[in-house]
Amino acid sequence: MKTAFPYLRFFPAYWPSGKIGHPVRRKETGVYLIKENNQIVYIGQSKSCVYKACYRHFQKWVEVNGGQRRVSYKETIDQKKYQIAILLVEPSLVDQIEASLIKGFTPRDNYQFIEPNPITGRPDQIPF
Repeated sequence: MKTAFPYLRFFPAYWPSGKIGHPVRRKETGVYLIKENNQIVYIGQSKSCVYKACYRHFQKWVEVNGGQRRVSYKETIDQKKYQIAILLVEPSLVDQIEASLIKGFTPRDNYQFIEPNPITGRPDQIPF
């Protein structure tokens, strides 16, 4: 599903002044997409504050939740062009929409929907 979403507008993660680029309101639920050099590399979601969840990827991130893998672009934000889009979504639809977008776009840094190899039962490649 390499389909364009005409209603989906990408903003710079940060403006040259250092200010946050996306005008989303705080404490909204939704799904976010992160582009790196015009390629969608990550799709995530939040059922409490999609703004915080999205921008956490551009900050120093301390491991929590038993060492769950965290995706961070802090180290490369000065070398690459990052853009974000946020879809405000009702909490009951967040998981479904995120899963659908991940399956359709297959972003490099999402790994939940990699089909396992039928022989080994494991993914052939883990994209990280």
